[in-house]
Formats: sequence, structure tokens, C-alpha cells
Amino acid sequence: MWWARALVRGGRGAWGFVTPELIKERLPGAAADTKVLLCGPPPMVNAMGKSLVGLGFDKPGVMSKAEDRVFLF
Repeated sequence: MWWARALVRGGRGAWGFVTPELIKERLPGAAADTKVLLCGPPPMVNAMGKSLVGLGFDKPGVMSKAEDRVFLF
């Protein structure tokens, strides 16, 4: 999982693995109005799903629905 120059919170990018610490530092937390769109190879999606659950997001389902807060595609 790589965070490659994503521009968030002030436009500063970063390089390296996407860790729970990086998610917590750079992205909005789990809330009713927060949605995560997640796409990638299965090992990355699985690791990100575990990290997001640890940060309070809903566990991603096998088949995402439009209303899911963590949407896999």
C-alpha cells in the first residue's frame, strides 16, 4: 500500500506505506458523513480494511452498497 503524493490537508504529499497513523493524521475520522473509497489488489484492500476498522470505520463488506461508509470497487 503506497501513499503517493496524495494532496490532502494543506496540499502536502507523502511517500510510503499507508499506515493507520498516516490515515489518522491526514484524513477525516470515522463519522456519518465520511466515506472511504477503496480500490486495489486484494492484499492491500484487506490490510486497509483492517486499519480502517481499527480507526472506527465500518468493516468493508464483500459487496459494497452506495450507502456503505467504506466502499470497495
